Amino acid sequence: MTKKQTTFEEHLDEVERAIRKLEGGDIPLEDSIDVYAEAMTHLKACHTVLDKAEKRLEIVRQSVEGGEVRPADVDDDGVKPR
Repeated sequence: MTKKQTTFEEHLDEVERAIRKLEGGDIPLEDSIDVYAEAMTHLKACHTVLDKAEKRLEIVRQSVEGGEVRPADVDDDGVKPR
């Protein structure tokens, strides 16, 4: 069985949930640290997705402008490395 990959939107929802929880101020310090750490993990995942999207858009832009995208320009994720 294939595990469903968490989407950008799901990661962002988790970050927003954590912010609301932390801003509420009604959880103990140790729990706050755990919530913060989990939120940072989701935020890092958001940045990874956005970086990949930016690279894909750059490839599209180059192809529209007539630039050639060679197979050597694309990594395993199908995006051009910076």
